[in-house]
Order: sequence, then C-alpha cells, then structure tokens
Amino acid sequence: QIAINMVERWGMSDKLGFVTHRHLTSGGSDTAISEETRKAIDAEVKRLTDLSYENAKRILVQHRDKLDKLAAELIDKETLTGEQVRGILNVKEKAR
Repeated sequence: QIAINMVERWGMSDKLGFVTHRHLTSGGSDTAISEETRKAIDAEVKRLTDLSYENAKRILVQHRDKLDKLAAELIDKETLTGEQVRGILNVKEKAR
C-alpha cells in the first residue's frame, strides 16, 4: 500500500515523474487513465516493492548475528525494553 501511495498519490516516482494519479485511479475504476499509464504505475509499484524487499533482505543478512542474538533473548524473555534491545545490539541511544 505504501508503494502504491508513493506512485499514485504522492507522485514519488522517477519513472512517472512527480505527478499524482490518485484522483484518476481511486474509486475502483481506472477508466480515467490509459492502459499504458496503468501498466506503468503497476510496473513502478512492483519495482519499488522489489527494491524494498531486496534492501530489507540485505540488511537482515548483513546483521544476521545481531538478529540471532535478539531472537534468542526474545525466546528466553518474550519481551524486552528498548534499553535491553540496545544493549543486545550494542547500540547507543540517540540524543533527543
């Protein structure tokens, strides 16, 4: 849904430009836009979704050791505070 909003509603697409299509695609009918535009929107949403998936996967693989430590603690304790999570991950709290 976020990727759809990025492309259709907020005009956040390098490929389609900074144009909103939401007023044309909402309401259950795409008759206000061409089939070519609909395909371009769908392709851009897929591209953004695929890119986000690959980025998330890369981050999880890169930090697998931390993920495993955190998972083990959660299995043991079920809940953790933010301070406990930062301690497990060896991350300092950001200044506010």
